[in-house]
Amino acid sequence: MLYWARAFSSIMLDVPAKERKLIAVDETELKVNGDTVYVWAAVDYDTSELLAIKATKGRSAFDAMLFLKEVLKKCTNQRSSLTEVLGTNGLLKFLDLIIMKRSARGTG
Repeated sequence: MLYWARAFSSIMLDVPAKERKLIAVDETELKVNGDTVYVWAAVDYDTSELLAIKATKGRSAFDAMLFLKEVLKKCTNQRSSLTEVLGTNGLLKFLDLIIMKRSARGTG
């Protein structure tokens, strides 16, 4: 399992940039030899096309922003990004809520 976690630690697939209506992003926690690894994935909601997958040792707002920045490179209509939908402060509050929710569960 550790081999695959390292192999997929940062794969930005060769997917052409195009206009995308909606992107689904998810992250999951895996235990690999007692260590926690977080796997992030982004999929075009309409086409089910895998846009990116990445494994990180942490699950911070910074990790999320780095991943989203790479995913948005696959979109020609970046004006529809989370920052525009939520605003910068809204995005930071959204990410903070995720972190607080996970901290309350004892997972982050």
